[in-house]
Amino acid sequence: MIEFCRNLSVANCTQWSSTQMSSGQSFITVNQPGLHLSQSGFINVTLLNTVLRILVTKTPNILIRDKETFLSVQQISDQSRMHITTDRGSLTADKIIFLPGAFTKTMMNTLGLNLSINLYELPSAVHFRRLQSSSNLTVSTWSFVSANGDYYAGFPQDQSNYLRVEPRINPTTMLTINSPLNRTNKPDQQIIDRMLTWVGQHLSQTIDLTNPIMPTDTTLDSMLSDRGFILDYVPGFEQKLVLGTDSWSSIQYIPAFAEILARLILTNGSSTWSDDYGSIIQDFSVNINGRIIQPEPTPQPNGVANTKNNTALIFSVLLSIYFLLSVDV
Repeated sequence: MIEFCRNLSVANCTQWSSTQMSSGQSFITVNQPGLHLSQSGFINVTLLNTVLRILVTKTPNILIRDKETFLSVQQISDQSRMHITTDRGSLTADKIIFLPGAFTKTMMNTLGLNLSINLYELPSAVHFRRLQSSSNLTVSTWSFVSANGDYYAGFPQDQSNYLRVEPRINPTTMLTINSPLNRTNKPDQQIIDRMLTWVGQHLSQTIDLTNPIMPTDTTLDSMLSDRGFILDYVPGFEQKLVLGTDSWSSIQYIPAFAEILARLILTNGSSTWSDDYGSIIQDFSVNINGRIIQPEPTPQPNGVANTKNNTALIFSVLLSIYFLLSVDV
């Protein structure tokens, strides 16, 4: 992450030694260096979504569609616009932004793109009451990744004086699921127990370890096999479809992601990315080796041609989020 801070010229972003971490963030015990962002925080996603929708309603050429079944997308004959069909009807747009989240792999499969991305079902969070004896400690928004891949995040106390701690994806210890439709909504006790052990070792001076509020549901999160992110055009659609594979584990980058997505829409690929983003934009490419799973070659029977058309693909029972720009209904 320090490379992101440098490349994006993030202000007040410094690398701390283990000694600085111990003295500057005494609410947590970690014997390793860390990255300190003095103006960091967390994003109220619910409020952000509400404000975004209000802004979009004032912009007639942008439309947000969610909580509906995406059926198909195809390029109009003159190749200037895209035609999209859902269970709510159809419309056309100049550009479509797909932010499918947990549905990324399934949705991209319907567009002929087999991504090497894995899906995980995680317990939502555990809440701990803050100790009165820790009232003099300032609790920051934090995330922690250990040498063995354990990944956790936490937030300052809420109005009821509870601290929220969340598990994040650890590919070495967590099992994948094949589809969002396989979600059990039952928290994995092994993940919770592992996190409780970690919390007891690192946050015992700040929180009451007795009677935590345990999660009763789960959340879905996905991660590319190389643990990176994609912000790029979907191949084969003339830069009309834009894909973002951002996940909860990368939510701290959302402002930068939003600006990059906006440029992909407005520049139509003509930008040289010569500014701060130029040194990292290649890391978000869909074409990085290993991100696309290539199909096994299958011999065609004599006299039979492959007539598969990847521009008119259909699937069902999927809830997804996507943006449509310059819309004619």
